[in-house]
Amino acid sequence: MTSLATDMFRNYRDWLDQQKMPRGKRVALLAALELFADQGFDGTSTQAVADRAGISQATIFKYFKTKQDLLLAILQPVMDNFFPVYRDEFVAGIQRPQTLAEKVHFVVLDRYAFFKANREAVKIFAVEMMTNAEIRQSFIKIVGVGNFATFNKIITTFRQTGELRDDIQAADLIRSFIGQIVGYGIQTTYMPVSDTNETADLQRITEQLIRLIHK
Repeated sequence: MTSLATDMFRNYRDWLDQQKMPRGKRVALLAALELFADQGFDGTSTQAVADRAGISQATIFKYFKTKQDLLLAILQPVMDNFFPVYRDEFVAGIQRPQTLAEKVHFVVLDRYAFFKANREAVKIFAVEMMTNAEIRQSFIKIVGVGNFATFNKIITTFRQTGELRDDIQAADLIRSFIGQIVGYGIQTTYMPVSDTNETADLQRITEQLIRLIHK
């Protein structure tokens, strides 16, 4: 995990601990996080969440009008922070490395550390992106046109190395990094192999991305 870990949102559970909210709401969110990850959103009833949390269904509906609202309460903070390119700290972190390879390495390690800390939420997110229109719309808002001004700051620092391909755009970088990092995270979490070498694997991902975007 990078030195930015103390400055940025890293773990949904830690974030939840820091929020001021009633105990019933907090335990409902934690129970839903675990069950949605294990059984899927559609495969989990609010009664199951209530049983896991040790509260009544009425308590859940006191804080969340629908099961969908409960899902969004889990995923929204993760979506808001999984792509923290709007954060000054993240921008500064990318600017410190001098070469394109160093910048790519920084992003791979930083975002994979975040993925590892939020495996449950990311699993839920990956599944719901395929089936849940509201989650897709929330994602589009986060990586949409309104945020590309900041994304462009990121690509500018990549271009300043003089090593980035001229035809690479901000959206290309986002898709490339997300695809490689999330793909590897899902593989190691849900399809692990006994001889996995995380350090070597992340280095290979870094090298693959460099080959993809380097002139």
